[in-house]
Amino acid sequence: MKKNFLSKLFALTIAVLLAANFAGLKAFAVNDYGQYIFDDAGMLTAAEFESLNSYAKQISEYYECGVHILTTDSEEANEYNIQMFSEDEYLRYIDYGWGEDKDGFLLVLGTYDRSYWLLAYGPKGNYALTDYAKDEMANQFLDNFRNDDWAGGFNDYLSYANYVLDCASKGQPVDVYYDTVETDIGPEAYGVAAIIGMIIAAITCSSYKKQMRTAVTATKADAYVVPGDIDMRVNKDIFRYETVDRTLINDSDDNNRSRGGTTVNSRGFSGKGGKY
Repeated sequence: MKKNFLSKLFALTIAVLLAANFAGLKAFAVNDYGQYIFDDAGMLTAAEFESLNSYAKQISEYYECGVHILTTDSEEANEYNIQMFSEDEYLRYIDYGWGEDKDGFLLVLGTYDRSYWLLAYGPKGNYALTDYAKDEMANQFLDNFRNDDWAGGFNDYLSYANYVLDCASKGQPVDVYYDTVETDIGPEAYGVAAIIGMIIAAITCSSYKKQMRTAVTATKADAYVVPGDIDMRVNKDIFRYETVDRTLINDSDDNNRSRGGTTVNSRGFSGKGGKY
């Protein structure tokens, strides 16, 4: 009887531990072996893979937002289907993302027709990688990929991911509102400019005043006509009103995008892609 009880207790303990372990994996949604780069197309050397994966792991753990790379030679990852392919891959595997919301970035590089897709997922991922930031991030790595510099392009991607996550952690995601040039102009500069402006205005007004001292108000319009050019039978001035219609031009969709933020689809993803 005692032996049977101990067997049941042991089985129950194992079941609890397995459930707890599964719950932990589900909660963090991050692989327990620290792999963030999946080079299925074999585009990296062993040394390059180790270095880049270590960098991705460091960024992901520090900001608790998975930063991933996937290379693939699958025909499904073509120009017309790579977005769906990338989103399906991200949702299918527990290796991608961080936390219960699976926050993260994923850069998919397809070799079939040299297409790429860059996506963000989860509240933190979409907050940090805005539409504007995606454009800027792509500019960082596309020049490398066009020259078949895979390791260099992936390193630029990770570096920019680190940058945007750092900005987002400070409450200022990289966006059109924050990507401005700061100038170091003190209050004294504005004071000097105001004084110079007033001096120029005074000189200009003084010049006009001198010119108007000999001016005499004209009572007839024919005083401004050269004699003999026009036969004015009737001297009569008529002021005509002019009506001007103004129509407000609404911003286009491209202009609306320049206002910032992140465009998230019905699956919870934001992204951009193209050819390299």
